[in-house]
Amino acid sequence: MQAEVFQAFRMINVPEKEALAAAEALSRRDAEITILKTDLKGDVRDLRAELQDVKTELKGDIRDLRTELKAEIQDLRTELKAEIQDLRTELKAEIQDLRTELKADIQDLRTANLMLKNELVLHRWMLGTVVALQVAVFVHAFLHG
Repeated sequence: MQAEVFQAFRMINVPEKEALAAAEALSRRDAEITILKTDLKGDVRDLRAELQDVKTELKGDIRDLRTELKAEIQDLRTELKAEIQDLRTELKAEIQDLRTELKADIQDLRTANLMLKNELVLHRWMLGTVVALQVAVFVHAFLHG
């Protein structure tokens, strides 16, 4: 290629020394471009390999993260179930306590009601006795009087 460039410069009347220098410069430039292309191709291969490694590493990280998240979600479910069960137990105990208190209150009301009924019966008897005594006094006063 260098010879062709040299001949082209000679055809347009460029002095031999300058044509030779220009041909050598173009040849060096072509060689540097070839080296640069080779280097760039190697760099591209290296980058692709690095990207593949990063991709593989990211897939592994994502898989690990997914596994960790699933485990954490399962732990949370277990904790929530335990807490819900504890709340159910506490609520059942609270309801049982309220039932016991309510039964005691109802029994107290029944006892108070029975006592009021008994007092009412007693008052009726007492009133009946007083009325009977007054009738007796009235009859006695009317008959003996």
